[in-house]
Order: sequence, then structure tokens, then C-alpha cells
Amino acid sequence: MIPTMNLLRRLAARIPVSSTHQTMPGSPRHRMFRQTGLAVLLAVATWGGAASGQVSLSVDCAKRYQTIVGLGTCGMHWTGGDLYLNKDLQRMYVEDLGASIIRFGVPPAVLPQEVADPKDIHFKDFVVNTPQARNGLEFTAAVFAMNPKEMTVIASVWSPPGWMKTTGKTSGGGQLRKDRVEHYAQYLAE
Repeated sequence: MIPTMNLLRRLAARIPVSSTHQTMPGSPRHRMFRQTGLAVLLAVATWGGAASGQVSLSVDCAKRYQTIVGLGTCGMHWTGGDLYLNKDLQRMYVEDLGASIIRFGVPPAVLPQEVADPKDIHFKDFVVNTPQARNGLEFTAAVFAMNPKEMTVIASVWSPPGWMKTTGKTSGGGQLRKDRVEHYAQYLAE
């Protein structure tokens, strides 16, 4: 059995089932992993013959398409809850999965109040006010601390803070205001 299968099966045994999140027919693992953001990994590992242990993989070492620089996942998912604070999950992520990359979403609400001068935007003023964002950031910090020399952290920005956008909102469209380009650059730098 491949190590990823072991990891997924160990995780599946620890995650509570919520029947309201069933999106794919089949085993309860689909419901569990949908809830924690690991649905894609689970589907790849268990869909078709993989569930019975019959996996066929063909690798042509003569062909090169891209260089793989590491293995990882997103460090936060809106439905993960306190699962991300579980030390066993953090250890399994680094040791069992062998993750060397983690991506986390930068919540646009970390800078909710408009700042007049871009030079006044500082990380110390960021507010992480939702459990989902806090848990995801703590998970990212914890797994980075376990392997700081080899772990690459990628911050994904889905939207600038609402006050920097033409709509005044973080969702539903809009563009970065022309008078907020410097603000946005400073926000990202922090």
C-alpha cells in the first residue's frame, strides 16, 4: 500500500462523519473528506480499483513535462474547524504525507478598516477574527515549524480588503481601485 493511502485511511478513521456533506456516492470517507477539504486526495486514492488495493501506475522516466518541487495542500479549509489544531494531523501532514509545501488563503478581512497612508499598513494591525482563518494560519505555522528548512509557504490572495475595491466588498466582483494600488502592494508585503 502506498504511504498516501495509509495517511488517508488514518485520517479517515479520526474525522467525524457528517451525513449532510455527502456529495459523492460510496463510502463514508467521501462524506468525511468533503467536510475537511481533502475530497480530491481521497477520490484519487480510493476511486475505482484503488479502494480494493489494485492500483496501476505507469511512469515513463524518459519523458519530462515539468519539475515537481514538492508535495503539499492548502493549509486551511472553511469546514475544517478545530481539526487543524490536532497535533496528530499536523505531524501526519509533515511526516507521513511528507509535505514540503503548504498554501494558505490570506483572509481579506485581516485589514477591515481603511488606512489613509499605505506606509501606515503594518502586519501587527492585521485582525484574524474568524476561527476558520485562525485555525488555518495556526496549522500553517505549526507544520512550518516542524520542517522550516524544507517547507515552502505560499500565501494565496483571493481578494483585496473591501475598502480597496471599487465595490467596497471582498466578494461579488469589483476591481482594485486605482488610488489603492500602493495600499495593496504594502498589504501584500506585510
